[in-house]
Amino acid sequence: MRKTLLTTSILSVAVLGSIVAPTAVLADTEGSTTATASLQGGDLALVSVPNFKFVPGTAGLADRVTAEEISDPIKVSNPGNIEGWTLTVNGTPFINDLDKTTEIKGGVFNLSAGTVAATSENGVTEGPTATEVANMSDKTSHTILSATANNGIGEYTDTFTNDQAILKYPAGNTAGSYTSTLTWTLVNGVTA
Repeated sequence: MRKTLLTTSILSVAVLGSIVAPTAVLADTEGSTTATASLQGGDLALVSVPNFKFVPGTAGLADRVTAEEISDPIKVSNPGNIEGWTLTVNGTPFINDLDKTTEIKGGVFNLSAGTVAATSENGVTEGPTATEVANMSDKTSHTILSATANNGIGEYTDTFTNDQAILKYPAGNTAGSYTSTLTWTLVNGVTA
C-alpha cells in the first residue's frame, strides 16, 4: 500500500508542476500605454462673400434681370466650435452711383438658396443649411446660411449660379448705374 501511495504523490507533483509553470510566464507579457492627441480650435471666420453684377435692364419699363457675374461663393471656416453659427446679410436699396440719392424704386433682389459643399471630404458633422432670401435690398437682416450646435464644423462654401440671383423692378425707374451695399455678419450660435 505504501508503494501505491508514493507513486500517486509523485504523479501529483508532476501534474501540478506542469500547470503552475506556464502561468508565471503569461503574467510577464502584458502591459499598457497611452496615446494622446490635441485638436486646436480657432476663431469662426467668414473667408469670402460674393459681389453680384446684373445683366443690364431696361430703364422706364418693368424688368427682371439675372446676374451676369457672381465673384465668389460664400465661404465659412469653423475650426471646431460647437455652438453652431449663423450668417446674415443686410442690403441697402439700389442707389444711383452719380447722384447718390435716386434709387431703383420697388427694386427687389432675390437670392435663391445656393449649393452648400464641404471643402474637405469625409466630414463627420452635418453641413450648414442655405436659405433663400426674398429681398436682400430691403435694409433687413436675413439669415442666408446657418449650422446647428455640433454641426457645420470645418470649411463650407455656398455657391450660386447666375440665374439664382434676380433683380426685379417696376416700370418708371430712370436710367443710370445703381449699387446696393450688402453687409454680411457671421456670429457664433444659432439665431432666429
